[in-house]
Amino acid sequence: MRALLVVGPSIPCFLREQGLDLIHRPVIRLESLVLSDAQQKVLQTVSNHDALIMTSQYAVKCLYECLKNIRDLPVFCVGEHTAESVRKLFPSVDVMISNHPTQEGLVEAMLQSSYQSFFWPRSEAARSYLSQEIRMAGRHLTELELYRPVPCNVLSDFSFEGVAGVFFTCPSSVDAFFSFVVSPPDVHYYAIGPVTAARLKKYRVVPELFLRYAK
Repeated sequence: MRALLVVGPSIPCFLREQGLDLIHRPVIRLESLVLSDAQQKVLQTVSNHDALIMTSQYAVKCLYECLKNIRDLPVFCVGEHTAESVRKLFPSVDVMISNHPTQEGLVEAMLQSSYQSFFWPRSEAARSYLSQEIRMAGRHLTELELYRPVPCNVLSDFSFEGVAGVFFTCPSSVDAFFSFVVSPPDVHYYAIGPVTAARLKKYRVVPELFLRYAK
């Protein structure tokens, strides 16, 4: 097939394994936040919680840079790729992965556990579904913003000739892409999951969930 344009901040490992012709033009970059003294104090309360929540690989990276050690807290991960990052940087912890790689799937797994207190290091742009559901269930949740997505216009002189599809890894990459590309090309649009697919629909694009490409 022709080239696949990936516009998220990184190329997922499973895409690299497909043997595809990949073009990477990240329309967002992830920027770590400088924590205030008050936020630093919140960060130091991690060990007071029953479990951690990880909804992205970058959140894992940010937390590691801030703490290096998270005791042996169990970690709920939104998907296998986030779980791999946790195992690499925090090898002694127990990792639990949701059946569905979304906040909805993660909430289901968390509420089936006996844990009552969770710590969630997250993006400024994270959806509020998780926090609302956990608190409505009577569980305690501490949230700390560690990073933000920043739009980057790397497509101003990009030619879509030879591009068969565009692959989005998160809703923020969808918003940035359509803010930069005034006349979207007539190609396939792929979403890494249902939440990103839902964001594509807001731009009147019919998304396809990425399962497997034929080489």
